[in-house]
Amino acid sequence: STSAGLERVVDLRRSNVERLADQLDPDPEHARHTAVLATAIFDRTTDLHGLTEVEREILWSAAVLHNVGLFISHSSHHKHSYYLIRHSEVFGLTPREVQLVAHVARYHRRSVPKPSHMDYMSLPREQRVVVSKLAAILRACDAISRGQVRNAQSLRLERQGDELIIVVPGV
Repeated sequence: STSAGLERVVDLRRSNVERLADQLDPDPEHARHTAVLATAIFDRTTDLHGLTEVEREILWSAAVLHNVGLFISHSSHHKHSYYLIRHSEVFGLTPREVQLVAHVARYHRRSVPKPSHMDYMSLPREQRVVVSKLAAILRACDAISRGQVRNAQSLRLERQGDELIIVVPGV
């Protein structure tokens, strides 16, 4: 059936993303935990971001790969992650998806996307919006993952006006 074929492609894509992380990331377990948190936050905020399952998979892939740039250097590793992902062939990801995964990983720390970032600005507006939304989720979950949170369900989400506050138990 079509859904079984699609599941096999997703499984293959995920195993290839994880293989790349295992080869390059010195702490792939942190990245996997970050991916669990990020997809849980994504799932609990679909009414806010309005993104689809395709973007959820991009977020998961970016979360698993966000620290591969550490293979090159700790300094500016977010930029190295962008470069390594952008120039990797991950079977199961289209060139457009690779580009989006690379951008989301690029913005997991330091600067948020800016008009002076030419690679980012070369994306169509809709894709820049997707990158900004997914990178925001990844940034928060990367920070949370560095703490002692092991269960994404223990996080409480509160809306205050235009802000979403993630309440971490014990913090």
